[in-house]
Amino acid sequence: AAGPPFIRYLVFEPDGPFRIELAVPVPAGAGADGAIRTGELPAGRYVAYVHAGAYRATTPDWRGRDLAAAHAAVLAWGQRAGVAWDIRETAEGTLWGARVERYLVGPPREPDPARWRTELLILTADGTGA
Repeated sequence: AAGPPFIRYLVFEPDGPFRIELAVPVPAGAGADGAIRTGELPAGRYVAYVHAGAYRATTPDWRGRDLAAAHAAVLAWGQRAGVAWDIRETAEGTLWGARVERYLVGPPREPDPARWRTELLILTADGTGA
């Protein structure tokens, strides 16, 4: 691996279906092998946010401070800031140009969820990212 693993949300509906790609960065020139395929994230400007803490609220003290809350906060900030996301509405749901969770620090290397770090990256449509 040439970096931390990540999930790319292709179709993402907060209370509905989603379609994802599970990925690990590899060195340039690495080839596909059978069921594994290579690809690239689209070029462009991204809004980036680093979430500190648990992936999912499993205790009352994490309620409203997990990854779902982080996604909601980034999208709300984008709406207030006038950011246009690279999205398309399809019959399957909202298709994102690139919406990524990159796992910088987490299990099994760090057992304490308070110390986990997850980077959220969302591609903007028109270069309005900050």
